[in-house]
Amino acid sequence: MRHDTNDRATPPSDWRPEPLRGAFPTWGDLLAMLGIFLGANVLVGGTAGLVRLALLGAEAPDAAQAGRMLFVTYLLSMGLALGGVLLYRRLRGGRARVARLSRRGLDPALLGWALLLVVALEVVLDPLTSRLPGPPYEAMGRGAWTFAALVVLAPFLEELLCRGAVLEALRSRRGDRAAWIGSSLFFGIMHLYPAQALGAFVIGLVLGYVCLVSGSLWGAVALHAANNALAYWLMTAGYAETSCAEAVGHRALYVVLYAAALGAAVAAVRGLRRAGRRLRAAADKNREAA
Repeated sequence: MRHDTNDRATPPSDWRPEPLRGAFPTWGDLLAMLGIFLGANVLVGGTAGLVRLALLGAEAPDAAQAGRMLFVTYLLSMGLALGGVLLYRRLRGGRARVARLSRRGLDPALLGWALLLVVALEVVLDPLTSRLPGPPYEAMGRGAWTFAALVVLAPFLEELLCRGAVLEALRSRRGDRAAWIGSSLFFGIMHLYPAQALGAFVIGLVLGYVCLVSGSLWGAVALHAANNALAYWLMTAGYAETSCAEAVGHRALYVVLYAAALGAAVAAVRGLRRAGRRLRAAADKNREAA
C-alpha cells in the first residue's frame, strides 16, 4: 500500500485525466468491487450465524455477546472485502495509490464546517430516513466492543475502501467529479438498508469533498468517527428508531429546530467551499513554487 505524505502530490483543481476506453476502472469494475464487498459480508455473516447457532442454539445473545460478535464479524468481513477489492484492482491493472494520508487532511476550518454540515444533514434528512427501513439496531449489541466496531473500525476501514481504494481508482481515470459521486454511491449502496443507504450517500458526498480538497483520508476518517459516535449515543439512549420530530415532541419546537438545521446546512456548505478553495489555492501555490 502506498501512502502520500507530500502535499505537492495533490493535482491542480482543474485537473482532468485523459480518458482511456476500457481501462480500469470502468463502471462495471465499480459494480464488481461492490459485489466483492457484498460477497464478503454474506460469507462472513453466514458463517458467523452458524457459529452462533452452534454455541447458543436458539437463545438470543445478550448485549455484550452481540457486541463481541459484531466486532469480530465486522473485522473479518471488512478485511476480506478490502483485501478482495485491492486484489481485483491489481489484477485489472489499477495502479492508482490506495490512500492519501497527508496530515493536511486535519485542517480545523475544513473539518469544523464539514462536521456542522454532517450533523445538520442528519436532521434535514430525518423526515425521509425515519420512514425508510433501517438495520436491526438491537442486534448490534452495546458496550465497548460495539463502540470499537462502530466508532474505531468502521470509520477507518470504510474510508480506506470508499475514499481510498474506490475514490482513488475512479479519480485516476475519470477525474474528481466522477470519483466524488461514484465513491459516494458505493458508500451508500454498501449500507444496504434504505434509511442508512440514503444517509450514507449524502454524508459520503461531504466526506468525499473533504478528502479531495485536503488531499488526505484522515479528515474523512475523523468525520466518519464523529458521525458514528453520535449514532452510537442515540442508539444507546434509545433514539435509534425514533424520528427527530418524535424525540422533540413539540411541533412548533421541531419546526424551529428543522429551520435552524437548514440554515446551518447552507452556512456550512458556504464555509466548506471557502475552506476548500483556500486549501486548493495553497496546494497550487506550493506546486508552482516547487
